[in-house]
Amino acid sequence: MTLTEATTLKDEYIKILVGKPYDGLRPDWSIEDIIVSDKENAEAVYAKMHEDNLNNEKALVFFMIKKDNYDAFIIAHKSPWGSGDILIERVQNYLTSNTI
Repeated sequence: MTLTEATTLKDEYIKILVGKPYDGLRPDWSIEDIIVSDKENAEAVYAKMHEDNLNNEKALVFFMIKKDNYDAFIIAHKSPWGSGDILIERVQNYLTSNTI
């Protein structure tokens, strides 16, 4: 997907999903953000956003992502950020297996 397509998908679902529990199996895990990246760099992009206080668009500048390799990813973790594991899943995959 292109950067524009991924950004549109992110913008469509960010207000709907952020703040909700990820799923019934992990009620203490909440959806913290939806970002645009590729699968390989999604965790690093999210870390860059938090470590350097950058928005998603500015954090992407530090990564080499092929022009049609973008996607929108749900980021879920226990709060606060950096306290443990992180869950990253494509928005489209999440929507297929969860009702919103």
